[in-house]
Amino acid sequence: MMRNLILLLLFVLSGLPWSQQVNYEPGFQVGQKYVYNYESILLSGLPEKGLGRTGISLRSKVEISGRKLKFPAMKMGSVVVADYNGKWPKDTFVNSPELTQALESQLAQSIKFQYSNGHVGDIYAPESMSENALNIYKGILNMLEVTIRKAQSTYSLSETGISGRCNTTYFIREDQKYNLVHITKSKDLNNCKESVQMNTGFAYAVKCKECKQPNRNSRSTSTSTYKIKISKGEPLIIYAEVQEIHQFTPFNELTGGEAVTQVWQKLELTYIQKASSENQETGFRNRGNLFYHFGNELFQMPVHLFEIQNIESQIAEVMEYLVVHMENLVPGEMSSKFLQLVQLFRMANVITIDSVWKKYADQTSYRNLFLDIIPAVASIEAIRFLRLKIDQQELNAWEAFQTVLLSLHFCTATQEAVDEAKLILKNTQSHPWDILRITGFLAYGSLVYKHCAKSVNCSESSLQPLHDFLAEASHMGDEEGMILALKSIGNAGHLASLKQIKKFLPGYSSGTSDLPIRIQIAAALSLRNIGKRNSKEVQEIAIYAFLEPNVPPQVRIVLSLVIFETIPGVPVLATMANTMLKERSLQVASFVFSQMKALGRSSAPEHRSLALACRLALRILKPMPHKINFSFKLSRSYYWDSFSELLMAGFALKYYSLNKAGSTLPPEIIIALKANFLGNTADILEFEMHTQEMLATILKKNLSRSDSYRVDDIKDFIKMLPDWKAIPSDKSHISLYLKLFGQEIFWYEFDKHAIRMAIQAFGQSEGRLQIMKKILDSLQNGCHKSWVKPLLFSEIRTIMPTSFGLPIERSFYFISVTSLVGNVQSQISPVSSANFRLVDLFNMNIEMHLKANLSIEEHIIAVMGVNTHLLQAVIEVYARMQADIPLDMTSSLDFKAQSFKFVFLPSIHDAEFAYISSKTNAITRNIGAPSSTRMTPVVGFYFRDSYQDPFNSTSASEDQRIKRVTPALDISEGNASRDIISPLKTVCYNMSTLGFQLCFLHTSISAAYIKPVPLYHVIGEHFIIVTVRPEPGIQKVQVAIQMGPEAPAKMVQVVHFGAENSSSEEKGTFEELEDMDKHMFLGDTLPPTVTAIARAIRTDNKEQGFQVTGYINSNRSKVDLQLVVVPLTDVKWKVCADATVLPLKTKGRLRWGMDCKNYKIEAQATVGQVTKKPVIQVKIDWGRLPLMLETVFKKIFKYISEIAWASGFSEAQGERTSHQAIFQAVATSSRTIHTVIKIPEVNFYYSTFPVPFALPVESSPVTNTSTMAVWNFLSEIAFLIKKEDEAQCEVSETAWKTFDGMEFKCFHPHDHELVVAKDCRVAPKFVVLTKKEFTNSTRKVSLFLGKRRIAIYPASSSNLCVILDDTPLLTNEGVYEDKEDYINIYQQNGSITILASEFGLEELVYDGKILKITISSWMREKTCGICGKANWEVQDELEMPNQKQAHDCTAFFHAWLLVKKNCDKGCKMQRKYEFLDLVVKGEESTCFSTEPVLKCRKGCRSAETTRLNIGFHCFPRDFSMSLAQWEDTRDKQTLAEDTVEAIDADINCTCLSDRPLV
Repeated sequence: MMRNLILLLLFVLSGLPWSQQVNYEPGFQVGQKYVYNYESILLSGLPEKGLGRTGISLRSKVEISGRKLKFPAMKMGSVVVADYNGKWPKDTFVNSPELTQALESQLAQSIKFQYSNGHVGDIYAPESMSENALNIYKGILNMLEVTIRKAQSTYSLSETGISGRCNTTYFIREDQKYNLVHITKSKDLNNCKESVQMNTGFAYAVKCKECKQPNRNSRSTSTSTYKIKISKGEPLIIYAEVQEIHQFTPFNELTGGEAVTQVWQKLELTYIQKASSENQETGFRNRGNLFYHFGNELFQMPVHLFEIQNIESQIAEVMEYLVVHMENLVPGEMSSKFLQLVQLFRMANVITIDSVWKKYADQTSYRNLFLDIIPAVASIEAIRFLRLKIDQQELNAWEAFQTVLLSLHFCTATQEAVDEAKLILKNTQSHPWDILRITGFLAYGSLVYKHCAKSVNCSESSLQPLHDFLAEASHMGDEEGMILALKSIGNAGHLASLKQIKKFLPGYSSGTSDLPIRIQIAAALSLRNIGKRNSKEVQEIAIYAFLEPNVPPQVRIVLSLVIFETIPGVPVLATMANTMLKERSLQVASFVFSQMKALGRSSAPEHRSLALACRLALRILKPMPHKINFSFKLSRSYYWDSFSELLMAGFALKYYSLNKAGSTLPPEIIIALKANFLGNTADILEFEMHTQEMLATILKKNLSRSDSYRVDDIKDFIKMLPDWKAIPSDKSHISLYLKLFGQEIFWYEFDKHAIRMAIQAFGQSEGRLQIMKKILDSLQNGCHKSWVKPLLFSEIRTIMPTSFGLPIERSFYFISVTSLVGNVQSQISPVSSANFRLVDLFNMNIEMHLKANLSIEEHIIAVMGVNTHLLQAVIEVYARMQADIPLDMTSSLDFKAQSFKFVFLPSIHDAEFAYISSKTNAITRNIGAPSSTRMTPVVGFYFRDSYQDPFNSTSASEDQRIKRVTPALDISEGNASRDIISPLKTVCYNMSTLGFQLCFLHTSISAAYIKPVPLYHVIGEHFIIVTVRPEPGIQKVQVAIQMGPEAPAKMVQVVHFGAENSSSEEKGTFEELEDMDKHMFLGDTLPPTVTAIARAIRTDNKEQGFQVTGYINSNRSKVDLQLVVVPLTDVKWKVCADATVLPLKTKGRLRWGMDCKNYKIEAQATVGQVTKKPVIQVKIDWGRLPLMLETVFKKIFKYISEIAWASGFSEAQGERTSHQAIFQAVATSSRTIHTVIKIPEVNFYYSTFPVPFALPVESSPVTNTSTMAVWNFLSEIAFLIKKEDEAQCEVSETAWKTFDGMEFKCFHPHDHELVVAKDCRVAPKFVVLTKKEFTNSTRKVSLFLGKRRIAIYPASSSNLCVILDDTPLLTNEGVYEDKEDYINIYQQNGSITILASEFGLEELVYDGKILKITISSWMREKTCGICGKANWEVQDELEMPNQKQAHDCTAFFHAWLLVKKNCDKGCKMQRKYEFLDLVVKGEESTCFSTEPVLKCRKGCRSAETTRLNIGFHCFPRDFSMSLAQWEDTRDKQTLAEDTVEAIDADINCTCLSDRPLV
């Protein structure tokens, strides 16, 4: 019974009509012809009425004939096409006969299609039917696609349509009265399993998932309604209507405003008749399914439309026009013609391109233009042409470089393009010019990245050339090759490269630790692009290598950077934080901590989860910050970002300071700029510079001397150290790379030779003279240059289908055109001779005429709408920025007379100096009349002029005003017009002295009055025009400068100032110096040092211009400077600038107005002491200022406040100033300053602000006021930084302090030399040894400087003796100087001092008891010995010669003793391995020491021992291993230490005889 009730209930709920099992799946009966009226409309614009729109409509008859079961035919007839361009909805569609004719011939052909149960299958059409026509048919067939499920009235599914296979929701209602079924379906075109869409230009951007979740820049939906009626027992669609909306905004979709493209379709049955029995058409082929099929859409740019007739002749015509009219093109013409050429080239095959090349290759202007176009073409044919020209060696190295770089980055990344690029790569790989080879590999990697970003069929074979290059470079030991290969693989960013990369990453290969650090860093950085797509895999690899404790700190820092870029979660960051608590490297700890701290404050949407995870990880690191207090010597990460939710856009600035040796100025920096836009993130720019060895090369005194020294003696000593490992030399001295959009486009390393050549060329007088002579010779010969560089910098396009059957496109273009035309004619007397000297220049007279014009054009075009080769109906935002800088100058330079004259000829016509505009128009074009473009402003307006001249009350005449008149329309509801009035403002400034008037004409109107949202602020018309208008009556402008004794004679106006009786209020901050407030004008007592006259030469001979006179009065304790500017016609109005420079104080003031009394700004900088602590103070006072200057001051102080808050300053209480700013810094210690900033309305302070170098707090700056001046401040800072980066080690009898300041106490065994400090590279430059004599307990110091050997030891007279290469020194003279090797030795106050900075040893001082060694800054991290590595890493201070850490001070000391392995006589000690029988982890074991221990030789016995801790490696007791076998075992140091035991070592031996010991 219950079962029957349930069945009855289901029966009722399912609905009676469905229970009758009526089939409503539509179809077409065989033998019947169904005639429909079809209409389709597409419109683009803003959604509000009364604004400009553009679009197209199509009306036709549609005949569907059921000639074969489930295989009907469709044919369109009576086609009428109309376009729309006007105000919606006031204006109407206008029939377009040209478009109708173009489409009707194509649409008149019929198609056939599979149709079963409401589903469209394969479509068949004639071969001759164009894709455009077929897609229009598909738009109609898309309306016939209906999925009907029985017994369901609401359901969702994925349905095939013209836009792909998308999520669709159905609502079905049956009308039994009229025997109809009403169907409504809604399709989400953003939710498609198979989406039909084409994107170009986005390959280097990364989609921001966090941005997409709350906001979409683009949304598309389609809603269809159907009426299905049973006709003769068969369901039939009698009516269908589709409304499709595509909405786009570059900003926040909720608050940013949107532009829309709307499609409306209607298909209505008119009648049914019997189908004719005429023969069916033949020649049909399968043209695919319902999906839209892209044809040549990418060839057609949306910015112009023209008919293709003869491509080669059209290319030649445009090129010839550009070259012939290059210097006379109107603004915007170059960019327009350039884009036209690009489109023509895109439609040309390689044969046509090569034909044009052969025609013009020998003509420079044509050749340059041709090579500028090829990269922008970005087609496979262009790449193939480029490959052929490189193969045939028709391009020089520079041409090949720029075309390969740009072409591979801009080209469409297809498999064909990759194959062609492989051949280009093969050619450039063997090219002798390194930069071309580097560019080829990097650009090829970028092409592979783009190809794999858009193609699911990306083949790993594309990576094979890069993998092979890496393997070959590794096999050959080519370091530069390995780095280049890794960088190129990093550009490619493919997951399949991980296996190759891991071979060079620490922790994954046994030989990785032997690789140079820079190769390991390159391998780590190559993971970054892979991590953008495969973050989890990269994260796992990077974290594993990062956690390896023996990985060099520099590599671990880079690995941490890679990890953070993969957006790790809480578990990974918690692991890193816990590791940092035990971290031994301060550099690593500082970088990771600062990175977490910076990212924890990030506001970027892609960092939301990361910021939270970083804040949680920082809680784990709370005990840590005191260990890594802010220091300029530690690696740090700086990150600033800003993101606007309203604009859904933002940017981030990253700065990485990568230090490794505790230097004040980091040897490596990375600066990066990142941007968020359109739901994507892109690494816009990244620049890295590595200057590891640059300082050493620059500081060389003798650049011509080779660095190869005779180091055989030093190497003999090294052999006495156990298992010595040298630090590999860093071959790169300056290296840098540049990345754009995450792709490395340039990388180069400058070796020592290149640096020296540059220093000799620019840093030495001979090099500078040669450069100067070349310039003079070039001027003497005269030259004419015409140069233009067009560049299609960006082309971003998204093309998607519509139900209309036409595609809509959203495009962004950025075109830059830079041109320079110049002509120089000169006469030089006397002519420079072959042996030109600097004194010759000061006897020359140079007459020169220069005429040039620099033009810079930037064009930004954003387009939305229909773009095909037949028609365009788009909304276009076109922004143009242009600047023209003309120069027509004649100069006379008489160096002997110190007279210099310049004459400028003003333009005789009004000229637009700069132009910035943005216009938004609805544009319609069709191929039938390509030159008849219809254009309607989206926001209609007309101008109302408003002219202001702040210097002239007479307004401009009517003909000088710019007017554009558009009929103003009533904004009433019935009219639906939105035209507005826009004020046109003009402001002019008279520059009469310079012969022109500068005018600014500007206006701005937008749709923001409708809705004040970002997009509507952009839509409209905005422009600023900067116009230079010549002043009538001015022939030329002359500037004359006279220096030296003749300066007074050139004065036109003699200016006098009486003594000033300043009030106390006027004194301001100058009350301490009454002489300055009551000073006399220097011109009353001194002649001017320089006089400059700028005057306009007028036809009426009136004086017009101004005079500048400069005065200087100086002595040893004071310098007075004055500069006075006066008009030639009025000596009352002046500008006065004066300054006084004292040893510890500099003061100055700027005054202007009538007799310089209207406005005043005063400044004072003082150096002194407060409670015996150095202090510097800068104070600025001002009175009444012009309004504009006051506004600038306020903005500056606002920025200072924001920076102070962000830098950790605190607000201080106290008196607020309104017209004063004070900066004060007091050195509270050698490393911190107490900083106070007082600005109007707020005071700040920072008690312990860190400084990057040690301040001289112990010495008073007042002690030597006669020699110290404020202007020496910068040089003093530079000197302090240099001294700060030097490192000093101190060794005494019982203790020593390392270069990094760690103190130890250890006993030094007698009669053995100890390595105090040495250059630890493969070819060491210096070694410092010390030896304690057993007989008299004196200490001897030995110093090796390359081939030179110096010994210092106490003599019997208690004086110190110095021997240089077996020759006594300083016996008669107190100073020795070696000019060849720059070695200075002198004796002072009982101490010997040696200076040898060329060898990296700044100073060695020895007084017989204490030895002090100071190394150069560039020797940091290159030293070893008991003084340490000087790398600011205190955890590795006990590093032994084998680069392992000793377990205690004694073991460390013993490791650096020089003990001969084979000795004939007099040797008492040797190094021996020890063994112990121990119980380790509960197992009886035999353990062998991993380090040798000092023991007495055979025939000697121990007289004294000491305890030290040594590591042991253990074997089970039953494992057969003798001590002799252990000694012969290789790589003992690499084996794990199972236990550390304290054992005895001999430090003093007594020998039975002096016979040779075995």
